[in-house]
Amino acid sequence: MKIGILVIDNGLGHLRRQSVLANHLSVNGHEVSIYCNIDNAKKFYFKDKIQMHNLSIKLDDILEGYEPKGKLNLILYKNYDLFISDNLVDVLEFNPNCIIFGSFFWHRSIKVSLEYYQKCEYLLNKYEPIIIANKYFAPDYIKNNKNVQLIGLFSDFNNTKKDFTLKKDILISTGLGGKSNLISSDLLDFCEILSNRIGNTIWLEPRFFYKFKSKSFKMATYDKKMYQKIRVAIVRPGLGTVSDLLACECIIIPVYENKNKEMKHNAKILKSLGHFNCKVSKIHEILETIFFNDNFIFKPYKLKFKGEQDTLYNLKKIM
Repeated sequence: MKIGILVIDNGLGHLRRQSVLANHLSVNGHEVSIYCNIDNAKKFYFKDKIQMHNLSIKLDDILEGYEPKGKLNLILYKNYDLFISDNLVDVLEFNPNCIIFGSFFWHRSIKVSLEYYQKCEYLLNKYEPIIIANKYFAPDYIKNNKNVQLIGLFSDFNNTKKDFTLKKDILISTGLGGKSNLISSDLLDFCEILSNRIGNTIWLEPRFFYKFKSKSFKMATYDKKMYQKIRVAIVRPGLGTVSDLLACECIIIPVYENKNKEMKHNAKILKSLGHFNCKVSKIHEILETIFFNDNFIFKPYKLKFKGEQDTLYNLKKIM
């Protein structure tokens, strides 16, 4: 079966999960083509048989009045048996049979024009697309759709060996979708002092690493070797990053923009799963508790990971 996948160029979480899905589909004999930002795709592993096409469609461009039809014309008229959009609803305007992959909708998560909001709602109501979403993090407005298919989480690290007694490092990362001002210099200074007290490493995403120099800091690599050492992650709670952290049973402290409904929702779900959701000013106290309170016990919830297998099972029912 020929399957096309369009990945929106906002952050890396969308591309991260589609790399896992594409590889799984390819192994199962399907001919897969991915349309995405090729430079970002180089950060993930794709099997050789997968056809990669450079196509960058950003939400900001659409919200500023740019219509994606010109770029979508490159792929809309190819003969795909199935086409998946992660997670651009606009594609329905040009391909009514498109499957929408995502656990949130942009027009429901951030401030957009009334015209764009109504357009997205019109497309969803008119075509009633199949929506593939995560069972833990999808909000009710996703779960209540007629043709929603709920699946587990995606991560390449769900089989990572875990030994919480050996995990003592901290990850600080807001990702491509977040703003650098989510992390204060005071918090980084505190983490540096903490590192000197307990001898751990503070892993920083590149833009923080180059700005704040210290022997306690290392540049985040986001690989299995790093995740095995992370005890606490102070991160913007995009589903891609969160999935990898949950797979490795790390403690998550989310930081996010107050006006972003997706981030607020994910932070609320994380708290229900035994993690934290607090003001940035309280993170210092939480770190003190985690590392120095002998009575602190972290019991991670056992979550289902195999999102790619769940997706393939659902696609087989559609085929």
